[in-house]
Amino acid sequence: MANQFLEAALKYAKLGWKVFPCIPRQKQPITRHGCKDATDDAEQIRAWWRMHPSANVAVATGEGSGVSVLDIDTKGVNGWETVNAIMTERGEKLPVTIMAGTPTGGAHLFFTAKDHPGCKVGFKPSLDIRGNGGYVLVAPSVHPNGKVYEWTPGFSPWEAKPVAFPEYLMPAARTAPEPQVKGEWNCDSAKSPSTPSITGNDRRDRAIAYLRECEPAVQGGGGHAKLLWAATALVHGFELSDSEAYDLLATVYNPLCDPPWNLSDPADEKDFRRKIGQARTKPPSKARGWLLDDDMPVNVMTDDQVLELISNSKANTPTEPDGLPGIDRDGELAYLSKPVGVIGEICSWVESQADRHQPWLTTACVLSMAGAVLGRRVKAGKTRTNLFTIGVAATSAGKSNPMRQCGRILTEAGCSEMIGGRGATSDSAIEKLLYESPSLFLPWDEIGLLLAGFKQGGQHTGAIVPFLMSIHSASNSDYRGKDRAMEESRLIKQPCLSIFGSTTPGRFTQALDSDELDDGWVARCLIFSVDGVLPPLSNHDDKPIPERIVEWVKFWRSQWDTQRAPVASGDIAAATGRHNEGPEVEPYPIDVPVTAVANRMFSDIDEEFRRRSEEEDMLAGIWGKAQENARKIALIIACGNDTDNPRIDENMADYACRMVRFILADFERFIAPRLNDNAVTCTKQKVVRIIGGYGAKGVKKGDLTRKTQFLSGDQARTVCLRDLIDAGLIFSRKIKVGGNQTCDYYWTPRNYAKWLEQNAK
Repeated sequence: MANQFLEAALKYAKLGWKVFPCIPRQKQPITRHGCKDATDDAEQIRAWWRMHPSANVAVATGEGSGVSVLDIDTKGVNGWETVNAIMTERGEKLPVTIMAGTPTGGAHLFFTAKDHPGCKVGFKPSLDIRGNGGYVLVAPSVHPNGKVYEWTPGFSPWEAKPVAFPEYLMPAARTAPEPQVKGEWNCDSAKSPSTPSITGNDRRDRAIAYLRECEPAVQGGGGHAKLLWAATALVHGFELSDSEAYDLLATVYNPLCDPPWNLSDPADEKDFRRKIGQARTKPPSKARGWLLDDDMPVNVMTDDQVLELISNSKANTPTEPDGLPGIDRDGELAYLSKPVGVIGEICSWVESQADRHQPWLTTACVLSMAGAVLGRRVKAGKTRTNLFTIGVAATSAGKSNPMRQCGRILTEAGCSEMIGGRGATSDSAIEKLLYESPSLFLPWDEIGLLLAGFKQGGQHTGAIVPFLMSIHSASNSDYRGKDRAMEESRLIKQPCLSIFGSTTPGRFTQALDSDELDDGWVARCLIFSVDGVLPPLSNHDDKPIPERIVEWVKFWRSQWDTQRAPVASGDIAAATGRHNEGPEVEPYPIDVPVTAVANRMFSDIDEEFRRRSEEEDMLAGIWGKAQENARKIALIIACGNDTDNPRIDENMADYACRMVRFILADFERFIAPRLNDNAVTCTKQKVVRIIGGYGAKGVKKGDLTRKTQFLSGDQARTVCLRDLIDAGLIFSRKIKVGGNQTCDYYWTPRNYAKWLEQNAK
């Protein structure tokens, strides 16, 4: 079946236009460098669309393709009215050139130019220029609103020729050159004639000019840091109020970003607005209002300055009651439940199939499933993608849907062997599964019951949790199983075991005790908990799994070592790229690079939780794996964001660190207190069950002492029984047992009532 996106991309390439793929139904580039990766090479184009068959088609504008675009928008002011006013004023008619209608009611007009302009946003009301360094989506791409880009009949590139860009439809040229300083965090200072004082309008106009020259925030290219710097420039460099800064960032800077923040989405809007609060907290090492001084040099942000801004804003933001620094919990939860790239697309599709929507639990399950898909294929230094996640929610809250849909995805992609059973009878059983499939995904429903059963089931199931801890630590090395009488021990090189388990809050806290806060088991697990409110039932149509998702799984399951071990002479399988993925075969995974800023952010979260562990010994164990888990999440997101050249940058590090902070804050506030009391509570419940087992006759103290040897001494037993009596959970009285001797007897309330009834007759 023909692929319309691929065919269109090849047709544009034949015109000499440089094209590249964007995420389906989105404007975000799939390739790492976006429009800088654009090409007219047919083989590269075919390779892109084989991997991403539903990708939108983007054309890089400016000198590379030989066309620049006038983008007429209709949001707010109608750009057509602006164009008509210009035409009327000049007595001109709109030039006849290549033209496309946009799904929002606007248009793209394509022009040639001797010197192509740069990208300019809002140079006239609702008129933008896409020139050097920019791009536009073209037919048959699908807009995020679901509508399709279409060429205006008679004005497609095959029916019309682009004419020269009229000067009166471009921004006025600068009268004097401005200094340029190149750098990763470069924003050129906007200049205007010196005046004795800067009025409000002048200040705003100069801030607008500054933002138009600033480097835009690009996902995968330091986007969050660049937005933070733009906000810092406005509130400190131009001394604007928060509301003025938000208005300019939303209307001037955001449209330049790639992709823009969706400010109609509450999560995106809160994330966008939060940057202003972070910027306001502490100014950079510059004089206040430095951008109002014409003699100030151009600003260049180094990596250290970016980190200083981020760390200062976090350190000086007040802490909310739920332990999350300066953020709304619901807004943060909504943001974290929408990861970027293919991982986000999988989450979105899984949720579309849910009877009850649980995006937070879906995110947990998808991350673990994707971690198994990537297992043994990628690493970032010593970081691998094996994740243990647990979703905690009420009964019938929709916990099983993510597991079911992730299983469908793996099966559709031909990877059903990766899916383990819904439980385990022994550590040897899991080891055998992992030996047969060295990358394994275990979807465990009711994991709380399983964990409780593991500890109470004897030597075979009792060894499961220690085995899981051991295999978790072996992902970057070799694992050798138990020695067996009838066979050799199993050797598994770089095993990848990922788990998603679901449970209810009560079952989960009953399955754990306070000792497990210290032994490393809980620290290895990321616990995604949701509130007790039952989501409403939703009606939905069964949708097929998007082809892009299936292709992504197939790609990574077929991807093997790009840095192969030396190929032996005559080893045709290795020479042709076909590699045995046996458990004893040494994998050579792709080493995903991590930017310096991202590494510093991971180190910061480690230092943050190290300090907290010194302050609170009781919870130190759960914080020990914070950096490791953040790196795992970022690695998974990076491989979902760019399959060609994955890289962990500061945006992915920020997302991953925020997720780990959120999870640990939830655990600390809502789960840990119940765990701390859990051992005592379970002990008391066990004593009540023992007493109840004696029925109406009751149990005398000596028998109860023998049955409760798990209590540490007579004093602990006395305290436990006194607490149960005070709570009305048991009753006690002295009964004569012969002569003048008496003995204490104990009953549950119902059995005590029966005893009284029997002895009253």
